[in-house]
Parts: sequence; C-alpha cells; structure tokens
Amino acid sequence: MSQGNNVFSGITQAQLTAVDNVLYETALSTLKARKLIKPITLQPYQTSYSYRTIKRYGQAHWVGENSNEQGTSGEDYDQEFRQISTYATGVSYTQDELLQSQAAGINLSTEQATTVGRAMGEFEEKAVWLGDKKKNIPGIVGIADKERTDKATATFEDMKPEDIYEYLRIQRNKLVTQPGMNGIKPLLVLPVYAATALTKRYSDYDARPLSQVLADAGWFSSIETVDMLEQATGASKGCGLMFDASSTTMNLLIGENLNAGPVVGPDEDFIYKIPYRARTGGVIVRQPYHVIQMNGLE
Repeated sequence: MSQGNNVFSGITQAQLTAVDNVLYETALSTLKARKLIKPITLQPYQTSYSYRTIKRYGQAHWVGENSNEQGTSGEDYDQEFRQISTYATGVSYTQDELLQSQAAGINLSTEQATTVGRAMGEFEEKAVWLGDKKKNIPGIVGIADKERTDKATATFEDMKPEDIYEYLRIQRNKLVTQPGMNGIKPLLVLPVYAATALTKRYSDYDARPLSQVLADAGWFSSIETVDMLEQATGASKGCGLMFDASSTTMNLLIGENLNAGPVVGPDEDFIYKIPYRARTGGVIVRQPYHVIQMNGLE
C-alpha cells in the first residue's frame, strides 16, 4: 500500500513498507467476519448509511376482478441510519532502533506491527459480533428476537452427539420456516470450545464424527468458529448463531480499510510514530428474523 509522503529523514520507505505489510496481513487474517458476510465499501465522505430493517414480510392476497384495490408490498419496516465510526492506533520506534536497523541492513522489528495489526482486526470483529454501545453499533449477538433466542438445557460438552444433532435440527427449523428462507442454507457459527463437541463420535453404531453427520445432512452452508463469541457476556455467554449470511439479510459496512497516516516525529524523546486508522459501521441486519441465537452452549 502506498505511503505517499511518509518518507522522511530517519526512516526509509523500505522500512515503512515492511511494517505495513506485516500489520495489514495480520489484521486481515483476524477478520473472520469479512470472510463470512459480504462487505459494502462506502465512499470516503460517507459518515452514515441508511437501510431498511424489515420486521414482517408482505403477504399476497386475493383481489376481486373488478376491484380498484392495488397490490402493495405489505412489509412492516423501519428506516435505520448507521453512523460510520473511526478507530485508530499506531506503532512507534526510537531513533536508536531506526539507526540500528539501517546499519545492519535489516527491517525494523515487526513484533509491534503484528500486535497492532491483530488489535485493529479484533476491534472490527468485536463491532460485528458483539457491537459497541458507545457508538450505537449493534452486533449480531443480541439481534435475534425472543422467539428466535434459545437457552440450551446443557452445554454441548455435556450433551450426547445425538442430542446436539436434534437441538440444531429444531433451531434450524425455526429459521428455515421463516418467509424468504425457503431453499436457503443458513450459516452455523459456534464459539470455539462448543465446536470441539462436534468432533465426538456420533454413536456406538455410527463411527462418523458429529461434524460429518451434520455435513452429510446438508443443513448448513458451512460450520464456522468465531473467537469473539467466547467474549459474549450475560445471558449471551457461550452463545452460538445460525443465520442467513446473504446480502438480502446482512452486510458489513466498511467506511475505510486499514490505512497508514503520515509519520509523526521525532518527539522530544526521539520517538517516531506511524499512525493507522480505519472506519466501520459494523454489521447491518435487514431481516433480524433470519437470525437464531443459541445461548448456553458452553
């Protein structure tokens, strides 16, 4: 990624590029949500995004042959606006570190860049899955209504594989019977520890692991694990999610991808700082009834 006017006395373009590459690659490897949910990249000047949240699908009805009644969508929806928020961090190097790196002909230590890249990636992940109350960004966790939020009677670790299978079947049926879900395979997302239960042998008479039994059933587009679900608290602790990940139901809002700003420094302590920033609106869910939340899985 081009650094523009970031080249300055004391740090080389090659050094900046090496730090950038590590930071960007680390951040991207952390962004699980972008692999599962289609992102929308907004224009640089956009500070908000408008969308409709559909609460009830329209239904067809009979109209008399001579009636003046016109067909309407019949949808019950709210017009929503999502603010696009900026988050930022940076890496810093002392003048001695720069000089030593240049004298030895090696790149700057990228340990800091790895840490910062992971932190930036995790920040976006948290906004998507858990939300951010300070910025009024709701996450996918908590978006499902009461009818589509369930509390498991036992953790997946304590359930028999046949019971987990039946539990997921029941939850899936709640979802695929919703308007607009006919023929759609939902995505199943589990916290990491709960997902380990899918490696259990299905039964004494079936040596397949539960994960293979589920795959053979063809119920889900894929089964994924998300670290952030381990951080869900309160009633949502240890929750799993089942949802339609298509753009009809949801999208990620990317205001600006991770980007480096002009290098700052040196300060009075001869420290140079490379700032990084990004902008996000989290995830927008247009059809909340296409999301199932399963609490108490671990």
